[in-house]
Amino acid sequence: MKLRPAALSDVPACQAWLEDQAARGKFLYDFHRFFARFTPGEPKAVRYRLEPLPWYEEDGPPPEQRELYGESGWDYVTDADGEFRVWRCDDPDAPELDTDPVVQSGAYDRFRR
Repeated sequence: MKLRPAALSDVPACQAWLEDQAARGKFLYDFHRFFARFTPGEPKAVRYRLEPLPWYEEDGPPPEQRELYGESGWDYVTDADGEFRVWRCDDPDAPELDTDPVVQSGAYDRFRR
C-alpha cells in the first residue's frame, strides 16, 4: 500500500505516478481515498488512464464498455473514490481511450459544478 502523491483531480500526475510504479514492478489493483494498493510483477511499461465516472454508474463499467475498450487493448482495473475509473494498457501502440477533446471535456463537467 502506498500513499498517493497527488490529488485525483490532477489526472496527469496520477497517471504518471501509476506508470512509474509499473516500471518498478508494482501494478495497481485498488484505489482508496489516500492510498493505492499494488500487486508485484515483472517491471514493464504500461499506460494508465483515469476516466471520470458517469454520475449514474456504480459497480464497474458495463460489459459492453469492457468489451469495446478490451478490443482496443485497455483493461479495467478499479474505480477510484467514486470519481474515476482506472484503465490499464500494456500495448504502447494501442489507441488512446479519448481522442476527442470536446467529448473528453464533457466528461469533466460534473467536477466543474
